[in-house]
Amino acid sequence: MRSPALAALAAVAVAVSAGCAGSRAVLDEAPPGGAEVGVASFYADRLHGRPTASGEPYDMYAMTAAHRTLPLPSFARVSNPANGRSAIVRVNDRGPFVAGRVIDLSYAAALKLGVSGLTTVEVVRITPEEIRSGTWLPAVVPPAMPPPAACRCGDSAPPPSPDMTPRSLATASTATGRSPTS
Repeated sequence: MRSPALAALAAVAVAVSAGCAGSRAVLDEAPPGGAEVGVASFYADRLHGRPTASGEPYDMYAMTAAHRTLPLPSFARVSNPANGRSAIVRVNDRGPFVAGRVIDLSYAAALKLGVSGLTTVEVVRITPEEIRSGTWLPAVVPPAMPPPAACRCGDSAPPPSPDMTPRSLATASTATGRSPTS
């Protein structure tokens, strides 16, 4: 037979592990399917310097973000499909706590991504190893620039303009009495 104190302790443990706040539950895994598409917003400047869920002060000029379920700290690639921009942010806070939003960006991250107001973005969790190796890059990379025109190294170059030869510059300076640079 259980004591009432033990039953109360068990109830508290279950409530804490289940995340009694509901929307504040923390999962140490990526969203299903690896990518999460939804609405992004950005933090107000009035929160600058205030503590985040990770304990560090919010820096509106750092590339950081708030996410409901990604571990603290972790990294995410946020892509703005409207303009093709993509950036890595460090998740160091919880939020957004507004229905329909998936991530709150710092001012710097929003600026880099071209997010003004509410914007649809794609969020993908990435590891520090993926960042170091470069495998975090999106699968769709813009085509490379075309190679430069073939070098005609063996061909003779066109002769310089008569006005720009050393002799014509020297002649011009003696004829006018001034050096060509004055």
